[in-house]
Amino acid sequence: MGSSSLFLFRIRMMGTKVFLISGLGADHRVFQNLNFGKNEIQHVAWIAPQKRERIGDYAQRLALQIDDPNPIIVGLSFGGMMAIELSKFLDVKKIILLASVKQRCDLPFYYRMAGRGNFHRYIPGSFFKKSNIISQWLFGANTPELKAMLRDILQDTDEQFIVWAIDQIVHWDNTEIPQNLIHLHGTADRVLPCRTARPHLKIKNGSHLMTFDKAEEISTLLNSIINESLN
Repeated sequence: MGSSSLFLFRIRMMGTKVFLISGLGADHRVFQNLNFGKNEIQHVAWIAPQKRERIGDYAQRLALQIDDPNPIIVGLSFGGMMAIELSKFLDVKKIILLASVKQRCDLPFYYRMAGRGNFHRYIPGSFFKKSNIISQWLFGANTPELKAMLRDILQDTDEQFIVWAIDQIVHWDNTEIPQNLIHLHGTADRVLPCRTARPHLKIKNGSHLMTFDKAEEISTLLNSIINESLN
């Protein structure tokens, strides 16, 4: 066995590092039910955006947390969009999107309309920090556990970050899809509907919080994709 083959064999036996980027305002709790097997996970923490900072510039600063020259990145929702921005200047080995979008045209038309008219700027950031019957319906929080988790995540979210991130989402202008990308999406996602997101793999009845209630199915797919990327 050659040295390069031996190196890859050891990686497969020991696992590899996987970088996780959570969704808008969320943190590592959204991944807590997932099982990455032998792979080492590293959470990329959101940082405070600078005034009028563009998503590409923000990604440059966020990249300081990624210490692998050829990273595997799993991005959930807004974290998936950020993973694509990171791939524009990092030599990313694999991008795995969960409940996210790949390019601007995959966003629902009402998001794009909001961006063109800047209607979202008339809604105070505090509005998005409240868990209620509408947000629970949107996110698919249909059990006491999911409702409590959604409430805690929204309450812990920095209001300034929410306002900035929503502005970046509705104005996102990406049109290129990385070749090394694979996209998993729930068919019952109401935040980013599956029909417009056009994923590679569909998770039946998966909501925007599918990493909680479809964790076993998603974990199996993630580990399979990660292992294949090491071949």
